[in-house]
Amino acid sequence: MNLDQQKYRRFVLLKFEEHHYDLTATLGWCQRNPLKISDPERKAIHRLTIRQKNEVLQELIEMALAKGED
Repeated sequence: MNLDQQKYRRFVLLKFEEHHYDLTATLGWCQRNPLKISDPERKAIHRLTIRQKNEVLQELIEMALAKGED
């Protein structure tokens, strides 16, 4: 995982926890609140390819499934 992916992962994980491990709510929040994303995080996200973003999201999905959260 590269540095930009790590920044993206930390950001999404924080929001994921704030939304009680609801990925749909987390991604919706990210789409609706782009101005609440810090400049370094926003730049890191924009440098990532779709594949790199999806790798991060896949890891978080697997984490949520392992937790057994409903």
